[in-house]
Amino acid sequence: MPRPAARRGARRDVPVRAPASGTRVGCDLVELERFERVLARNPREFRDQVFTAAEQATAGSTEELARWFAVKEAALKALGIGLVAGIHPTDVEVSAGDDGRCHVRFRGAPAALRRGRRVHARAWIEAGLASAVVWLGRADGGAE
Repeated sequence: MPRPAARRGARRDVPVRAPASGTRVGCDLVELERFERVLARNPREFRDQVFTAAEQATAGSTEELARWFAVKEAALKALGIGLVAGIHPTDVEVSAGDDGRCHVRFRGAPAALRRGRRVHARAWIEAGLASAVVWLGRADGGAE
């Protein structure tokens, strides 16, 4: 059997690496029906453990809380962590912005891990899912 021809311009002796970038991305999906069931079967204190008082006061619906929960999870993934020991969902506070954008504020350990990076977040509802994407970039907006 003949050997496949090598691609033109592709050197085999050069290691392939992903471009260096300081941008970090996290994403998350929350199934709305499941989220509603979890909220319904847990006591009010559960919401206090997951959402800040400001989030609870400004949320207009369960769907909005689901979007914000997806943003919290996506933000922690972008930071390279999750809900591990010492990290609480209330360490990430989400509020509504324009056109599906969200404002994200970090407290505690997540604030230290942010290291001055700009936070961009979008969340939406589609097909029974709350979806969120969060990316962290350089504070000056430039590439690293």
